Amino acid sequence: MPKYGITSRVENENELILEKTFQAPCEKVFQMFTETKHLEHFWGPRRWQLVHSEMDFRPGGEWFYGMKSFDEIHQTIGMESWGKMVYHEIEAPHRLVYTDYFTDNQENIEPEMPVAETTIEFLALDAERTFVVSRTRYATADQLQALLEDGMMEGIAETWARLSEYIV
Repeated sequence: MPKYGITSRVENENELILEKTFQAPCEKVFQMFTETKHLEHFWGPRRWQLVHSEMDFRPGGEWFYGMKSFDEIHQTIGMESWGKMVYHEIEAPHRLVYTDYFTDNQENIEPEMPVAETTIEFLALDAERTFVVSRTRYATADQLQALLEDGMMEGIAETWARLSEYIV
């Protein structure tokens, strides 16, 4: 059984594919990914909190966000992670395409960090279940591998698990 109900695989050496079924209608799941009032309840791994969120949700718009760790178990208390998504395509409630950047807390892109090109599809299985497929491509296989070794998959799995708990 996949951890937290999420399946993952790597295609073409540089593309991470994630899949999970959420127990909610497609429109509601899409809203969870696109409205800050919902994102603040689940975005980030367990024991991390969304501490900053500014969103201009439209093609060409951006979401600038910051997370802070309260994780005593992994000894990361106080660690921060900042990012910016630039939206390219929005087809509510079925598709979202964006570029995701690592930034500092002033929204400056971290040039040494990988850039992620992501497409998320929200597929209604029926009136109460949505199958989400996320495809994230990196420039190189080494970039993806380094992020996976750094615990990215665990963080995503916990984020989506938190969403499953929140969306009920």
